[in-house]
Amino acid sequence: MPETKLAFGDKELIVKTTPNKKYEILDFFLRKLSILIVLSVGFIIAVVIIPYPVKLLPQLLLGMMFAHSIELEHELTHHVIFFNERFNRLVGTLLGLPMLVSFSLYKALHGHHHSALGTPEDKETFNYNYEKLTSISGFILHLSMLGHYSGVVENICVALVGKLREDVSPKIAHRIRNEYCLIACLIIIMLVLSILWQTTILLDTWLIPLIIFTGPIHALIELPEHFGCDNQTTNPFHNTRTIQASKFFTWYVNGNNYHVEHHFNPALPINELRNYHSTIVGKIENLESSYWSFYKKFFEKLFGKKISLENN
Repeated sequence: MPETKLAFGDKELIVKTTPNKKYEILDFFLRKLSILIVLSVGFIIAVVIIPYPVKLLPQLLLGMMFAHSIELEHELTHHVIFFNERFNRLVGTLLGLPMLVSFSLYKALHGHHHSALGTPEDKETFNYNYEKLTSISGFILHLSMLGHYSGVVENICVALVGKLREDVSPKIAHRIRNEYCLIACLIIIMLVLSILWQTTILLDTWLIPLIIFTGPIHALIELPEHFGCDNQTTNPFHNTRTIQASKFFTWYVNGNNYHVEHHFNPALPINELRNYHSTIVGKIENLESSYWSFYKKFFEKLFGKKISLENN
């Protein structure tokens, strides 16, 4: 029976997967990946041929796809879906490119997040600053994901001078450096081509959707995960939130709404989280009926300046 090793910080889970289950997970992921590709290509074409201001609509939809791709990339940090770790990393790297995410760094930091959640050592992958969420300006800054983009610039500079991270193994450090060098090369190539061809396609199909739409959408997807929960405990039933979203939103966030289930059993395939929810729902302390329900309470507290600062 094939085994998949999932490393979370200094912990390692051995997940035994039957061949039939493996094919089922692969088939389910390929369908989601195909939908992402088809929709993204369609929205890119629409962005290119439609003039402003109507162009903003397909740019919004394209930005939503960029954010969705990170949710699929997240799944690959937990499971070697493609039977081959190298190909798994390749697909994960491609999914992270629109948001300038290094797959190997994301995998390392996310693994640490799973093992350190509820402790002072926990760290967010995208450099959020939840302590700033006490005002409208702080919320806007949070949506901008400025911390993430500044971190990307720093990591690119470190990679280009050949330095390696010391908080991961040498093998992973080399992968991270190579991925940021790849990101830097792609940015340079696209900028040069844009100047030579005197085109705004790069601006219209990537930069505007990324900055205006993708960043805020991604931040909104991740905010409910642990914000306002008890960050003084390692118990996922208390430090994490589940949202009983519709099938559409469950697809769009790729099961991220079932976050308690995911933290309680991180080796569980994403497509099984919905069914698993019914077996543990009675133990979940932070449970919302919808994203609207969560954000209604969030904005009421934000405008009333009574927002909780308990988060991870």
